[in-house]
Amino acid sequence: MDLGGINMKKSIALFVLLFSLIFCDPRIDLSVNGTLEEWNISFNCANVNILASTMGGHIFSIYTKYQVGKEFFINTDSLTILFEGNEIPFYHMGSGKKIEQNQIIVNSNREIQIDFEIKNGVRKGEVITILTKGYIYCENKPVELDTLNLSMEKDFY
Repeated sequence: MDLGGINMKKSIALFVLLFSLIFCDPRIDLSVNGTLEEWNISFNCANVNILASTMGGHIFSIYTKYQVGKEFFINTDSLTILFEGNEIPFYHMGSGKKIEQNQIIVNSNREIQIDFEIKNGVRKGEVITILTKGYIYCENKPVELDTLNLSMEKDFY
């Protein structure tokens, strides 16, 4: 179909592009334990680089990059995300797909993303707490990781 010299598919594509540019919330990085830089953790089996970001103060992602030395396990159901005293549901992503297993075997360099939503939003200064007890096992022993505290450095509102 032709609308005054503009093909219908092109006009729809142009509309979608303009709409997404105008109404899309920008992604901003969150501080992890007080720093906007990558948070690095090392243990016997791997090094981990952690970054966190949000879209609109409602949708959150934690990006983890593992540089593996020895095989280890991630127990996905042992992570706890808290905001204002409430436990927040989350899920893990790897290679663009939702990870359904309760235990992930990590034996090569890998990126794993943790996604969650806080419906009422998070404002500057408010803290999301990530408890990691029993989350990672290396050499059949739990790895003692820091509690992660995520916070926004600016408001969306």
